[in-house]
Amino acid sequence: MVKYIVFEITGKCNLKCKYCYNSKYNTKEFQNTELSKEKVLEILNEAKNLGFELSAFSGGEPFIREDLMEIVEKSPLPVSILTNGELITEEQMKVLSKLKHIKELRFSLDGFDSHNKVRVNSDYKRVLEKIKIAKKLNIYTSINTLITSFNIDEIIKLYELIKNNFYGVMWRLDVPIISGRCVSNKDNLSVNKDKLFKKLKELILLYMKEKPKLKIIIADIFKSSLVTKGFYKHTLKEHPCDYALGSVTVRPNGDISFCPSLGIAFGNVKDKTLKEAMNGKEFKQFRKMKIEDVKPCQKCKYLYICGTGCRADAYTLDQDLEGKDPSACEHFHYFEKYIVPLLPENIQEQFDSIVNKT
Repeated sequence: MVKYIVFEITGKCNLKCKYCYNSKYNTKEFQNTELSKEKVLEILNEAKNLGFELSAFSGGEPFIREDLMEIVEKSPLPVSILTNGELITEEQMKVLSKLKHIKELRFSLDGFDSHNKVRVNSDYKRVLEKIKIAKKLNIYTSINTLITSFNIDEIIKLYELIKNNFYGVMWRLDVPIISGRCVSNKDNLSVNKDKLFKKLKELILLYMKEKPKLKIIIADIFKSSLVTKGFYKHTLKEHPCDYALGSVTVRPNGDISFCPSLGIAFGNVKDKTLKEAMNGKEFKQFRKMKIEDVKPCQKCKYLYICGTGCRADAYTLDQDLEGKDPSACEHFHYFEKYIVPLLPENIQEQFDSIVNKT
Protein backbone atom coordinates (compact mmCIF):
# COMPACT_ATOMS: atom_id res chain seq x y z
CA MET A 1 0.00 0.00 0.00
CA VAL A 2 1.39 3.41 -0.98
CA LYS A 3 1.53 5.61 2.13
CA TYR A 4 4.19 8.26 1.48
CA ILE A 5 4.31 11.13 -1.01
CA VAL A 6 7.53 13.04 -1.63
CA PHE A 7 7.22 16.50 -3.19
CA GLU A 8 10.32 17.89 -4.86
CA ILE A 9 8.54 21.16 -4.48
CA THR A 10 11.08 23.20 -6.44
CA GLY A 11 14.14 22.58 -8.57
CA LYS A 12 15.62 25.93 -7.61
CA CYS A 13 18.51 25.88 -5.17
CA ASN A 14 20.84 28.37 -3.54
CA LEU A 15 23.71 25.85 -3.58
CA LYS A 16 25.69 24.09 -6.30
CA CYS A 17 26.61 20.80 -4.64
CA LYS A 18 29.12 18.82 -6.68
CA TYR A 19 27.04 15.63 -6.36
CA CYS A 20 23.52 17.00 -6.88
CA TYR A 21 21.43 14.31 -8.61
CA ASN A 22 18.61 16.78 -9.31
CA SER A 23 20.63 19.59 -10.87
CA LYS A 24 18.73 19.56 -14.18
CA TYR A 25 15.68 21.02 -12.44
CA ASN A 26 17.69 24.09 -11.39
CA THR A 27 17.69 25.36 -14.98
CA LYS A 28 15.54 27.79 -16.97
CA GLU A 29 14.06 24.85 -18.88
CA PHE A 30 12.31 23.59 -15.75
CA GLN A 31 11.93 26.64 -13.52
CA ASN A 32 8.81 27.81 -15.33
CA THR A 33 7.16 24.39 -15.11
CA GLU A 34 6.90 24.16 -11.32
CA LEU A 35 3.59 23.46 -9.62
CA SER A 36 1.52 26.24 -8.09
CA LYS A 37 0.64 26.33 -4.41
CA GLU A 38 -2.95 25.48 -5.31
CA LYS A 39 -1.91 22.43 -7.33
CA VAL A 40 0.36 21.14 -4.57
CA LEU A 41 -2.43 21.41 -2.01
CA GLU A 42 -4.88 19.77 -4.42
CA ILE A 43 -2.54 16.78 -4.78
CA LEU A 44 -1.95 16.58 -1.03
CA ASN A 45 -5.69 16.46 -0.43
CA GLU A 46 -6.09 13.74 -3.04
CA ALA A 47 -3.25 11.78 -1.41
CA LYS A 48 -4.99 12.09 1.94
CA ASN A 49 -8.24 10.77 0.44
CA LEU A 50 -6.34 7.86 -1.14
CA GLY A 51 -5.03 6.78 2.26
CA PHE A 52 -1.55 8.31 2.21
CA GLU A 53 -0.18 8.86 5.71
CA LEU A 54 2.90 11.06 5.31
CA SER A 55 4.31 13.77 3.04
CA ALA A 56 7.81 15.15 2.58
CA PHE A 57 9.03 18.33 0.92
CA SER A 58 12.44 18.49 -0.71
CA GLY A 59 13.96 20.15 -3.76
CA GLY A 60 16.09 21.85 -4.86
CA GLU A 61 15.82 23.80 -1.64
CA PRO A 62 12.20 23.94 -0.45
CA PHE A 63 12.67 27.15 1.55
CA ILE A 64 13.45 29.01 -1.66
CA ARG A 65 9.68 28.97 -2.27
CA GLU A 66 8.02 31.95 -0.61
CA ASP A 67 4.77 29.99 -0.23
CA LEU A 68 6.33 26.91 1.39
CA MET A 69 5.23 27.77 4.92
CA GLU A 70 1.63 28.29 3.78
CA ILE A 71 1.67 24.94 1.98
CA VAL A 72 3.13 23.22 5.05
CA GLU A 73 0.61 24.81 7.40
CA LYS A 74 -2.31 23.77 5.17
CA SER A 75 -1.06 20.25 4.44
CA PRO A 76 -3.65 17.62 5.39
CA LEU A 77 -0.83 15.10 5.91
CA PRO A 78 2.01 14.95 8.45
CA VAL A 79 5.08 16.67 7.00
CA SER A 80 8.83 16.10 6.87
CA ILE A 81 11.06 18.77 5.32
CA LEU A 82 14.50 18.17 3.80
CA THR A 83 16.63 21.31 3.75
CA ASN A 84 20.21 22.44 3.25
CA GLY A 85 19.73 24.66 6.29
CA GLU A 86 20.87 27.89 4.71
CA LEU A 87 17.57 29.70 4.07
CA ILE A 88 15.31 28.46 6.86
CA THR A 89 14.97 31.10 9.59
CA GLU A 90 14.53 30.88 13.33
CA GLU A 91 11.09 32.47 12.98
CA GLN A 92 10.04 29.79 10.50
CA MET A 93 11.28 27.09 12.85
CA LYS A 94 9.28 28.62 15.70
CA VAL A 95 6.15 28.35 13.55
CA LEU A 96 7.00 24.77 12.57
CA SER A 97 7.57 23.80 16.21
CA LYS A 98 3.95 24.71 16.98
CA LEU A 99 2.46 22.62 14.17
CA LYS A 100 1.46 19.19 15.44
CA HIS A 101 1.73 17.62 11.99
CA ILE A 102 5.44 18.49 11.54
CA LYS A 103 7.24 15.18 11.93
CA GLU A 104 10.82 15.98 10.98
CA LEU A 105 13.33 18.57 9.84
CA ARG A 106 16.17 16.89 7.97
CA PHE A 107 19.36 18.88 7.47
CA SER A 108 22.24 18.17 5.09
CA LEU A 109 25.61 18.30 6.83
CA ASP A 110 28.66 16.68 5.25
CA GLY A 111 31.41 17.67 7.64
CA PHE A 112 33.50 20.73 8.37
CA ASP A 113 35.78 22.32 5.75
CA SER A 114 34.84 19.46 3.42
CA HIS A 115 31.18 20.47 3.66
CA ASN A 116 31.99 23.93 2.35
CA LYS A 117 34.02 22.53 -0.54
CA VAL A 118 31.51 20.01 -1.84
CA ARG A 119 28.29 21.87 -0.96
CA VAL A 120 29.25 25.01 -2.84
CA ASN A 121 27.88 28.25 -1.28
CA SER A 122 27.10 26.53 2.04
CA ASP A 123 28.90 26.99 5.36
CA TYR A 124 28.83 24.17 7.90
CA LYS A 125 28.84 26.65 10.80
CA ARG A 126 25.58 28.22 9.63
CA VAL A 127 23.99 24.79 9.21
CA LEU A 128 25.09 23.75 12.70
CA GLU A 129 23.46 26.85 14.16
CA LYS A 130 20.17 26.01 12.43
CA ILE A 131 20.29 22.44 13.75
CA LYS A 132 20.88 23.77 17.26
CA ILE A 133 17.83 26.02 16.95
CA ALA A 134 15.65 23.15 15.71
CA LYS A 135 16.75 20.97 18.62
CA LYS A 136 16.16 23.79 21.10
CA LEU A 137 12.62 24.15 19.75
CA ASN A 138 12.07 20.38 20.20
CA ILE A 139 11.54 19.72 16.50
CA TYR A 140 12.46 16.13 15.65
CA THR A 141 15.71 16.53 13.75
CA SER A 142 17.79 14.30 11.53
CA ILE A 143 21.03 14.81 9.64
CA ASN A 144 21.94 13.57 6.16
CA THR A 145 25.58 13.06 5.20
CA LEU A 146 26.88 11.96 1.81
CA ILE A 147 30.30 10.31 1.99
CA THR A 148 32.80 11.43 -0.63
CA SER A 149 36.55 11.81 -1.04
CA PHE A 150 36.12 15.30 0.39
CA ASN A 151 34.83 14.24 3.82
CA ILE A 152 35.87 10.61 4.35
CA ASP A 153 38.60 11.71 6.77
CA GLU A 154 36.18 13.92 8.73
CA ILE A 155 33.52 11.25 9.36
CA ILE A 156 34.75 10.29 12.85
CA LYS A 157 35.08 13.94 13.85
CA LEU A 158 31.55 14.55 12.56
CA TYR A 159 30.28 11.56 14.57
CA GLU A 160 31.82 13.04 17.72
CA LEU A 161 30.19 16.41 17.06
CA ILE A 162 26.73 14.94 16.42
CA LYS A 163 27.00 12.55 19.38
CA ASN A 164 28.04 15.29 21.80
CA ASN A 165 25.73 18.07 20.63
CA PHE A 166 22.57 16.59 19.11
CA TYR A 167 21.07 14.07 21.53
CA GLY A 168 18.55 11.70 19.98
CA VAL A 169 18.89 12.67 16.32
CA MET A 170 18.82 10.27 13.38
CA TRP A 171 22.05 10.34 11.35
CA ARG A 172 21.78 8.96 7.83
CA LEU A 173 24.93 8.37 5.79
CA ASP A 174 25.04 7.36 2.15
CA VAL A 175 27.07 7.73 -1.01
CA PRO A 176 25.99 10.01 -3.89
CA ILE A 177 23.64 8.87 -6.65
CA ILE A 178 25.47 8.89 -9.99
CA SER A 179 23.08 11.27 -11.68
CA GLY A 180 22.85 14.96 -12.49
CA ARG A 181 25.92 16.99 -11.56
CA CYS A 182 27.47 13.93 -9.92
CA VAL A 183 28.08 12.29 -13.31
CA SER A 184 30.77 14.79 -14.31
CA ASN A 185 32.27 14.88 -10.80
CA LYS A 186 32.14 11.19 -9.87
CA ASP A 187 35.87 10.50 -10.32
CA ASN A 188 36.68 13.38 -8.01
CA LEU A 189 34.03 12.39 -5.46
CA SER A 190 34.38 8.62 -5.28
CA VAL A 191 36.17 6.90 -2.40
CA ASN A 192 38.27 3.76 -2.70
CA LYS A 193 36.08 0.98 -1.29
CA ASP A 194 38.78 -0.38 1.03
CA LYS A 195 39.25 3.07 2.51
CA LEU A 196 35.50 3.62 2.74
CA PHE A 197 34.81 0.40 4.61
CA LYS A 198 37.80 0.74 6.91
CA LYS A 199 36.47 4.15 7.94
CA LEU A 200 32.95 2.75 8.36
CA LYS A 201 34.39 -0.07 10.46
CA GLU A 202 36.04 2.51 12.71
CA LEU A 203 32.77 4.43 12.98
CA ILE A 204 30.65 1.37 13.75
CA LEU A 205 33.15 0.11 16.35
CA LEU A 206 32.95 3.45 18.14
CA TYR A 207 29.17 3.49 17.90
CA MET A 208 28.79 -0.03 19.29
CA LYS A 209 31.26 0.64 22.10
CA GLU A 210 29.83 3.98 23.20
CA LYS A 211 26.11 3.25 22.64
CA PRO A 212 25.21 6.94 22.25
CA LYS A 213 21.64 8.26 22.17
CA LEU A 214 21.88 8.51 18.42
CA LYS A 215 20.39 6.37 15.67
CA ILE A 216 22.52 5.64 12.62
CA ILE A 217 21.65 4.36 9.16
CA ILE A 218 24.54 3.80 6.73
CA ALA A 219 23.20 3.20 3.22
CA ASP A 220 22.47 -0.52 2.71
CA ILE A 221 25.32 -1.41 5.07
CA PHE A 222 24.35 -0.79 8.69
CA LYS A 223 21.60 0.51 10.94
CA SER A 224 21.34 0.72 14.71
CA SER A 225 18.72 -2.03 14.97
CA LEU A 226 21.02 -4.53 13.24
CA VAL A 227 22.95 -5.01 16.49
CA THR A 228 19.88 -6.14 18.44
CA LYS A 229 17.37 -7.36 15.85
CA GLY A 230 19.68 -8.89 13.28
CA PHE A 231 19.15 -9.21 9.56
CA TYR A 232 15.90 -9.20 7.67
CA LYS A 233 15.78 -12.20 5.37
CA HIS A 234 14.16 -11.41 2.03
CA THR A 235 12.00 -13.84 0.10
CA LEU A 236 11.89 -14.27 -3.67
CA LYS A 237 8.25 -13.19 -3.84
CA GLU A 238 8.90 -9.79 -2.27
CA HIS A 239 9.23 -6.58 -4.21
CA PRO A 240 12.92 -5.64 -4.56
CA CYS A 241 12.33 -2.07 -3.40
CA ASP A 242 10.56 -1.44 -0.10
CA TYR A 243 10.93 2.32 -0.51
CA ALA A 244 9.40 2.66 -3.96
CA LEU A 245 6.68 0.14 -3.14
CA GLY A 246 5.39 2.40 -0.38
CA SER A 247 5.86 5.84 -1.92
CA VAL A 248 5.48 8.11 -4.91
CA THR A 249 7.58 11.14 -5.79
CA VAL A 250 6.31 14.27 -7.52
CA ARG A 251 9.08 16.08 -9.40
CA PRO A 252 9.33 19.89 -9.61
CA ASN A 253 7.67 19.82 -13.06
CA GLY A 254 4.85 17.52 -11.91
CA ASP A 255 6.24 14.22 -13.20
CA ILE A 256 5.32 11.29 -10.96
CA SER A 257 8.01 8.74 -10.17
CA PHE A 258 8.49 5.83 -7.79
CA CYS A 259 11.28 7.43 -5.77
CA PRO A 260 13.59 10.47 -5.84
CA SER A 261 16.47 8.40 -7.23
CA LEU A 262 14.63 6.85 -10.16
CA GLY A 263 14.33 8.93 -13.31
CA ILE A 264 11.25 7.21 -14.73
CA ALA A 265 7.91 9.03 -14.88
CA PHE A 266 4.59 7.20 -15.01
CA GLY A 267 2.48 10.31 -15.41
CA ASN A 268 2.30 14.00 -14.63
CA VAL A 269 -0.03 15.60 -12.10
CA LYS A 270 -0.82 18.38 -14.55
CA ASP A 271 -2.77 15.99 -16.76
CA LYS A 272 -3.46 13.01 -14.47
CA THR A 273 -4.74 12.59 -10.95
CA LEU A 274 -2.65 10.52 -8.55
CA LYS A 275 -5.28 7.82 -8.70
CA GLU A 276 -5.18 7.71 -12.51
CA ALA A 277 -1.38 7.52 -12.52
CA MET A 278 -1.33 4.77 -9.89
CA ASN A 279 -3.88 2.80 -11.90
CA GLY A 280 -1.74 3.10 -15.02
CA LYS A 281 0.17 0.30 -16.71
CA GLU A 282 3.67 1.53 -15.75
CA PHE A 283 2.84 1.89 -12.07
CA LYS A 284 1.14 -1.48 -11.81
CA GLN A 285 3.91 -3.20 -13.75
CA PHE A 286 6.56 -1.89 -11.39
CA ARG A 287 4.58 -2.89 -8.30
CA LYS A 288 4.30 -6.45 -9.62
CA MET A 289 8.06 -6.86 -9.80
CA LYS A 290 9.57 -9.50 -7.50
CA ILE A 291 13.07 -10.28 -6.31
CA GLU A 292 12.97 -13.45 -8.39
CA ASP A 293 12.54 -11.30 -11.52
CA VAL A 294 16.02 -9.81 -11.13
CA LYS A 295 17.72 -12.69 -12.94
CA PRO A 296 21.38 -11.60 -12.65
CA CYS A 297 21.11 -11.82 -8.84
CA GLN A 298 19.55 -15.24 -8.40
CA LYS A 299 22.78 -17.17 -7.82
CA CYS A 300 24.42 -14.54 -5.60
CA LYS A 301 25.09 -15.66 -2.05
CA TYR A 302 23.96 -12.26 -0.72
CA LEU A 303 20.55 -12.39 -2.42
CA TYR A 304 18.47 -12.96 0.72
CA ILE A 305 20.36 -10.26 2.65
CA CYS A 306 20.66 -7.71 -0.15
CA GLY A 307 17.32 -8.19 -1.88
CA THR A 308 18.96 -7.19 -5.23
CA GLY A 309 20.03 -3.70 -4.13
CA CYS A 310 18.64 -0.45 -5.52
CA ARG A 311 16.50 -0.51 -8.66
CA ALA A 312 17.37 3.12 -9.41
CA ASP A 313 21.10 2.33 -9.39
CA ALA A 314 20.49 -0.66 -11.64
CA TYR A 315 18.46 1.48 -14.04
CA THR A 316 21.12 4.20 -14.08
CA LEU A 317 23.70 1.63 -15.19
CA ASP A 318 21.93 0.03 -18.13
CA GLN A 319 18.32 1.31 -18.28
CA ASP A 320 17.02 -2.00 -16.91
CA LEU A 321 14.86 -2.09 -13.78
CA GLU A 322 15.46 -5.83 -13.56
CA GLY A 323 19.22 -5.48 -13.91
CA LYS A 324 22.01 -5.91 -11.40
CA ASP A 325 22.95 -3.11 -8.99
CA PRO A 326 26.77 -3.25 -9.14
CA SER A 327 27.23 -0.92 -6.17
CA ALA A 328 25.29 -3.30 -3.92
CA CYS A 329 27.33 -6.24 -5.19
CA GLU A 330 30.53 -4.44 -4.31
CA HIS A 331 29.25 -3.16 -0.97
CA PHE A 332 28.19 -6.55 0.33
CA HIS A 333 31.59 -8.06 -0.43
CA TYR A 334 33.22 -5.39 1.73
CA PHE A 335 30.38 -5.56 4.25
CA GLU A 336 31.12 -9.23 4.88
CA LYS A 337 34.85 -8.55 5.15
CA TYR A 338 34.79 -5.49 7.41
CA ILE A 339 31.42 -5.09 9.14
CA VAL A 340 30.00 -8.55 9.87
CA PRO A 341 32.93 -9.47 12.20
CA LEU A 342 31.99 -6.48 14.40
CA LEU A 343 28.46 -7.74 15.06
CA PRO A 344 27.38 -9.84 18.05
CA GLU A 345 28.15 -13.53 17.60
CA ASN A 346 24.51 -14.57 17.22
CA ILE A 347 24.02 -11.97 14.47
CA GLN A 348 27.15 -13.20 12.69
CA GLU A 349 25.77 -16.73 12.84
CA GLN A 350 22.48 -15.53 11.39
CA PHE A 351 24.34 -13.84 8.52
CA ASP A 352 26.32 -17.03 7.81
CA SER A 353 23.20 -19.18 7.82
CA ILE A 354 21.48 -16.88 5.32
CA VAL A 355 24.35 -16.40 2.86
CA ASN A 356 25.38 -20.04 2.98
CA LYS A 357 21.87 -21.11 2.03
CA THR A 358 22.76 -20.25 -1.55
